[in-house]
Amino acid sequence: MQLIDNTISKRNRSMSQVMVLDGLILCFLLSIASSTIIYGPSSQYYPSRTPTIAEARLFGPSQKKIVPFDAKAIEEAVNSFTDEQVNRGAVVFVLPGSVTGMGAGSRATPFIKNIGKTGRTRKILITPLNGWGSCTFNGSVKIQSCYGVAFGNFKFASGDKFGNKRGFLAQDCTESSIFNMAPLSTFGGQTIDNTPSWDIEFINIVLPDGFLKYDADNNADTASFRTASKGPASNIRFRGCYFAPSFRELGSKAHTDTYQFSGNSAYSDIQYENTAVFGSTNAALQVGAAENYRLLRTLVLGGKTTCARYPVPPGADGYAVGYVNPNGMNGAATNASAIDSIIIGSIGSTRWAFQSGSSIAYTPQGTQQPATGLKWNVDPSLSNVDRAWIDARVPVPTEAYLQKIFDDAGKSITN
Repeated sequence: MQLIDNTISKRNRSMSQVMVLDGLILCFLLSIASSTIIYGPSSQYYPSRTPTIAEARLFGPSQKKIVPFDAKAIEEAVNSFTDEQVNRGAVVFVLPGSVTGMGAGSRATPFIKNIGKTGRTRKILITPLNGWGSCTFNGSVKIQSCYGVAFGNFKFASGDKFGNKRGFLAQDCTESSIFNMAPLSTFGGQTIDNTPSWDIEFINIVLPDGFLKYDADNNADTASFRTASKGPASNIRFRGCYFAPSFRELGSKAHTDTYQFSGNSAYSDIQYENTAVFGSTNAALQVGAAENYRLLRTLVLGGKTTCARYPVPPGADGYAVGYVNPNGMNGAATNASAIDSIIIGSIGSTRWAFQSGSSIAYTPQGTQQPATGLKWNVDPSLSNVDRAWIDARVPVPTEAYLQKIFDDAGKSITN
């Protein structure tokens, strides 16, 4: 009897040890899964200093306007609020409808213009009453000189096979946020002459499709920010954005990048957070001469890896060999930093102040190493990541996927 008891006791201990081991393995696998950063749009990102949509629905009539999807109605509603009302919280809800845009070029006629003001505690929320999909822009759109507002949750339709007519430009939009805008084919920010701009947020901006830019020797970047004469820009944030590539046509000498900073005045204090950038023919990020350029939990897919999700289209430079090989970064930013980010492809002539938890795909030159702290983590296998690796970290931004994210954003009563 004693022998049987001892045998059972040993078997129980053995089973317990197996269960503990299985539990440890499960915890380890879960920790690996939970440590994988998911890049791109997320419901956790929402404009700063802005009433949430849930909070705004509770406002009384002095703080809440409901207007048709009409430029004049929106402008008048925004400009009707007093400083005191805005600082307590103000919203312009837009009724369902569609508007034909008048272009997103620097000289295009803006959809809305000259609204809001700077220096207020909170921003005025401008958003569709019934959420993303209820208000649609057909064609490209520009907004200009919009201050202290959060403009977003608008859907875009139409467009063509070359990525035209589904663009958005925010020109001279100091202390403002543009959020939950999709699906776009081009996107940009600009300043205007003799007018500095600052504190600009681009949140959940999604350009999901790669295009052949059939426009001979036109740079045709996917997205850009450009500063005008005596119009510097500072404190520009990208959070939860997704930028697909553009491909120049065969024989073109275009300098086609995915997101380019350039201009006639300084641009500084730029941060990408939880953003995915797929490399275009030339580069993923063209940093220009930016000062204080930061990557935070951001994935830059230069080199051939961009083609794992976006094969080179017929008629494009690189189609014959089946790939393009863009730089991860091009240009010469100064005082740059990277935290928990991955950069695939060359990092160019940028001067790095420091990095933490960030990896590149090749052994860099001495001048490409951070000036202080840890050197780059070097992982050559990153140059050969496949579609499955990308899909595990960057969900494909389908309309259903975006609908869920945009619907969940701003549900909290507080921000």
